[in-house]
Amino acid sequence: MCCFQLLKDHGEWKLINENITLLCKRRAQLKKVVRTVIQQACTYVPDAPEKDSRVALIETIRTVSAGKIFVELERARLTRQLAEMKEAEGDSAKATELMHEVQVETIGSMDSKEKCEFLLEQVRSCESSVHFTEFRSNLPPPHRFGCASTKKISFVLR
Repeated sequence: MCCFQLLKDHGEWKLINENITLLCKRRAQLKKVVRTVIQQACTYVPDAPEKDSRVALIETIRTVSAGKIFVELERARLTRQLAEMKEAEGDSAKATELMHEVQVETIGSMDSKEKCEFLLEQVRSCESSVHFTEFRSNLPPPHRFGCASTKKISFVLR
């Protein structure tokens, strides 16, 4: 991970993206290596100097983590960050689409409080879209989440 730190220190964000892709897409790469690369890269997202490089880094990490269950938590968190950025830009349709693609109820490594907050954010972003009825029908019963926000989820889903 020393090479990533060096690239970050020199502001070479494109090279960081290329190296992430190179290391994670390598044939027969060990899960531990991929997990470590993605977790390390996630720590660099707030340090990106401009919004374009931050979005590119998030997109790179989301691309290499697609379909990998062992890094689904990191992918979900980055997807939420990207959706918030899109919504701040005024592109609420893209933000809704991003939030809708994450099935947070299946992420086992996410704690219940974060899962409930994520679900509430999904409901909030999907309320005004066509996806809301589809989204609502796919949710498990709120009591299965076991957190303080269960009452909020139950109220919202009525």
